[in-house]
Amino acid sequence: MERGMIVFWGGMMLIIALFIPLAILQDSGSAAVVKGKKEGKRCSPFVTPQAVVGRFSCQQKRKNSHGELHACRLLCPASMQPRPRKHRVIHRCHKGRWSGVKQDHVQCVAKKSVALVEQQSASPALLNTLMFTYLNLTNNYLAMAYFFDRADVQLPGYHKYFLHLWQTTMDQARSVMAYINKRGGWIDMQDLPRPAVNEILDMGHEAGRVGLVAMETAMSMETESQREILKLTDFMEKPKNYDPHMLHTLEDKHLTYKVKIIKELKDYVTQLRAFEQTGEDDYKLGEYEMDGVLQ
Repeated sequence: MERGMIVFWGGMMLIIALFIPLAILQDSGSAAVVKGKKEGKRCSPFVTPQAVVGRFSCQQKRKNSHGELHACRLLCPASMQPRPRKHRVIHRCHKGRWSGVKQDHVQCVAKKSVALVEQQSASPALLNTLMFTYLNLTNNYLAMAYFFDRADVQLPGYHKYFLHLWQTTMDQARSVMAYINKRGGWIDMQDLPRPAVNEILDMGHEAGRVGLVAMETAMSMETESQREILKLTDFMEKPKNYDPHMLHTLEDKHLTYKVKIIKELKDYVTQLRAFEQTGEDDYKLGEYEMDGVLQ
């Protein structure tokens, strides 16, 4: 009996002696994994970002278990100003990487006028907004023109028509730029957004209504650009902003054209909708006939 107990306890001691080192090794391995994961979430030391013009002044705002946070302010040369005006960029350490949280595209832009020809201008900022609207329109019209030149679309009349709109709108944009310079303002170029018209036209093409969709889209864009001109003229008609020369220029060279082109696009939309109402085959024939007219 005593011999059996000795054998039993000896076996238990042997099992314990084998189990404890394995457990220690497993725990140390787990700790290494956890430590590795924690270390993987740490960002490299923060480096102040470089600005194309000017420089950033950065200050650490927070450092805790959730990560680091740095606030950077763009300092521009005396002749320039930051855009947007709230020129703070927030950088945060997230999952081992630095990421911009707010206003990642802050930049320095010119703020002065040309003193040699500087004249009282009602709103240089609104003129720059109008110029940007025109440039965005040209971007969309060029995309629309070459959509109709695709091998699976091939409507040369629509291609020619939207190329004409692109050229006319580009002339309008150049006219606004020339007028800004004439009045001693400063042209503020902005990044143009990617044209979204290709996706719209693709859906119209799949539905068999690409001509109608294109004309409706163009009419919508022209109406929106007309609102920008009306907003500018309304601003300048107020006594404190009254600028008769700029009013005349906008009404004579820009509003007159907008009225003409919106009427023209509405006529095309009405004709295509009439073909659509009489049946699918009639619409295809009508779209083909209009393509011949547009050539």
